[in-house]
Amino acid sequence: NTSNKYDDCCYRACLLDAVGDSLQQLKNDLLNDASSFVLTESINSLKIDEMFPYFHTCLSYSSICNILRLQKHKYIEYDPTGFVHCCLPGIPERLRLSSLKCLSEYIQMTQSINEYKYILNLILHDPSLFFRKACVRALIKFPPFQVFLIFVYLRQNMKLPFQVN
Repeated sequence: NTSNKYDDCCYRACLLDAVGDSLQQLKNDLLNDASSFVLTESINSLKIDEMFPYFHTCLSYSSICNILRLQKHKYIEYDPTGFVHCCLPGIPERLRLSSLKCLSEYIQMTQSINEYKYILNLILHDPSLFFRKACVRALIKFPPFQVFLIFVYLRQNMKLPFQVN
């Protein structure tokens, strides 16, 4: 193990990513067992990262992405509390950025107003200017609304001079 470039935490994070990526290739009869395994491993990795800070939050990053992946494929219910908790100030920057990305994807999937207001509040009041800019970029990358619906709404309520098809 002397030629090893990575820590054990990086290997565990790569394994966790691989287990999360393998969900799409499974057949329907194995999905319940596999999704529960991925969920328990992700939660255990979050706990390990909280207990041992030398893991540099790479396990938390992988587990948050796996939890979002499970929510996207509807193996578990949509719940943004983990993403919101990891966006708080005082959490390491990389974990905050990854949870912000997951939270903005969650908002795009569910059209949730409360989480959208939470990100807007982060843009206005977060102490880190870098994180504020990252919040704006995340909303640009994953817009929480469809532009077409806004134009239709404006046309109906404000009588726009042009026609939207």
